[in-house]
Parts: sequence; structure tokens; C-alpha cells
Amino acid sequence: MLTPRGGVVTFRRRVAVPVASAMSGGFCAEFDLPAVGLAPPAIRCPTGPTATRDQLPARVPEVTVIADSVGTGLDYVAGGRARATGPWSAVFDLKVCRRLVAPPCPPNPPSALSVIRSLPSPGDVVVIHVGYNDAGSTYDIGQVMRALKARGVRRVVWLNLQSIAPVAGSVNAAITRAESRYRWLQLADWNRHSAGHGWFVADRDHLTPSGATALAGFYRTEIARAIRALRTPQVGSPAR
Repeated sequence: MLTPRGGVVTFRRRVAVPVASAMSGGFCAEFDLPAVGLAPPAIRCPTGPTATRDQLPARVPEVTVIADSVGTGLDYVAGGRARATGPWSAVFDLKVCRRLVAPPCPPNPPSALSVIRSLPSPGDVVVIHVGYNDAGSTYDIGQVMRALKARGVRRVVWLNLQSIAPVAGSVNAAITRAESRYRWLQLADWNRHSAGHGWFVADRDHLTPSGATALAGFYRTEIARAIRALRTPQVGSPAR
């Protein structure tokens, strides 16, 4: 027997969200409320075999993580990807020698810009952690932001680089300028978060296992912050 509390009956349903697979966009479940003496829900599930994202009464926020070889550190610790994204539906594209928009170094992965343009759906939030193979002169954040806006992305989490990295100065300056230009760009200050920790190997770019674990936790915190921001339309909506 269902007992409404304050005139409201709350249903909860657990759903399995596969990791690193195609993003579903959400789920829809209906309960036979009239059978227990309650009115039918005001929002109904779509009747056809497919539905647009806006038709889904319940949606799992979708996240895409695009990173270079520093981000691949997640794959060298147990459950690194799951730690990074927690309960959210997520797709990872982590590649060695990736650059933001410029041609890559061997083994020649697609640039972050190419990934954004080719994904079936980048989702609600895109995490960009690319720059260790770049130079400030070719680090074209504006071109990437235009592509993200065209694909319907609502929030961008952009990690800066730890200051000990050889290219950090010019890349971080570009990211800081972009934060003041795009209100839907969320600067994730990995430089500050990682300062003073022995999380890096001798090349000053790549991560030790403890560093990769720390990065996973940092991703998760920043993604959670981005998803909270989506609830405020004037903050989460791409304006420029």
C-alpha cells in the first residue's frame, strides 16, 4: 500500500549506466498510479520507439572527457574512470599525443576539436584536459568553444596545466582569458590543486599512481560543480 506524504508519492528507480559506451540520453519509466487510487502523472513517457532528450521526464546528465596522455593516467589505477565520473553517464576519449586543434604527434590521434565534431552526442558537460603537447600560439580555445556550442554542449570544464609543465605558462594564460570571455566555461584549477604534491614523474607532465588517483577525484569534483551549474539556466546556457 502506498501512503502519500504531504500529498506526494515519491518513486525511485535505479538504472545501470554503462561506462564508456554510447550515451542513451536518459530513461523513462511509468507506474500504474490509477491502480493504487492516484491520478496519472502529468508528464508521460513518449509512446514511440525513440524520443528526444527533452521528452524524457528523467535524464542522466551526460559527460564527455577529452584528454591527452596525462588523462590516460586514469587507466593505470584501478577503477580510475569510475572514480572520475561517479554516477554520471560518461564517455572517455583519452589519447597519447593529442593536441587541441593542431596536428598531433605520433601515434597521430584526432585532435580534441575533431573528437567534438565527430561524436554522436558530446552530452551536457565536456571536460577538456589537453595542452601538454601544444603551444600557446596554436591553442585555439575560441574555435573549440564554437564547435562545442554548435553541438549543444551546455557546460565546459577546462583544466589548466600544472605550472611545472614546460608549456604551462602560455596555455594557462589562454585558458584564463577564455574564462573571462565565456561564462559557460568553468576553469578547473588543476595547477593550484596539484601544487606542492609529488604526483608527477620525472618529465613533469605525467602522473604517478597517486597523482592519477588525485586527478580522478579532481575530475569528479569539477564535474559535480558543472552539473550543479546546469540547474541555473543563465549560468549553464552557452551565451557566446
